[in-house]
Amino acid sequence: MMDEVAGCRSENLTDAEVELSKLLLTLNAFCALDRDIIQVIADGSRIINYEAGDTIYSHGEFDGEYLIGVLSGHVRAVANAQMVGDIEVSEYSVGDTIGLLPLIAQRKSVALPIAVTSMQNCQIVFLESSILLKLLENDIRFSSAIATFSALNALRTPVEYDAESEAERRILRHLLSLVEHIGSEYIIQEMPRHAELAERCGVTDMVAAAAIADLLEKGVVRRSFPQLIIKDMPLLRSKSV
Repeated sequence: MMDEVAGCRSENLTDAEVELSKLLLTLNAFCALDRDIIQVIADGSRIINYEAGDTIYSHGEFDGEYLIGVLSGHVRAVANAQMVGDIEVSEYSVGDTIGLLPLIAQRKSVALPIAVTSMQNCQIVFLESSILLKLLENDIRFSSAIATFSALNALRTPVEYDAESEAERRILRHLLSLVEHIGSEYIIQEMPRHAELAERCGVTDMVAAAAIADLLEKGVVRRSFPQLIIKDMPLLRSKSV
């Protein structure tokens, strides 16, 4: 069972492995996953930093072996359209995955778009397809979470890239990566300072402070220095995507 595989890797993790797991939780598709499942995914993942204009992927390169997750920055993908001879251009930002939905639909490894290019400096995680497929087949928690993500994604209305709202979502996803489930509560043991949060998420101190103030005002979280208590975890997750 995949649960057993996940459990045996939950201890004695290096700092780098713990950090990678936190980063994976910032992906929209994975933000609701349990930590042991995230660690299984992390075991087959690798992170690469790109500069604006770099080619992240081109047709034929490791086709079907990896999917792409956007940890920071903004990327553009070019793919064949349904109409022969035409192409589709899609934009992806922080938290998005490229190739996951086709993988879910077909239950087999699929080729990525023709090309994926970084539009600004970005951090990309490559996710091993075979591990995700095994999780889909063997772990009901993963398959249920992904099915929910897939359904919500299908209901979303495409919108233009909004840098301001994306910055706020980036902050919320980072907060989610810090949450620990202790007893019946969801807690961030040591709430980062606004400056630290801003630097980690690539936003200004003012944006970071405003995002936290909004959560406090709406009752999504409450302060209990140095902790931050999450009072409405489903709402926090929904606001992050």
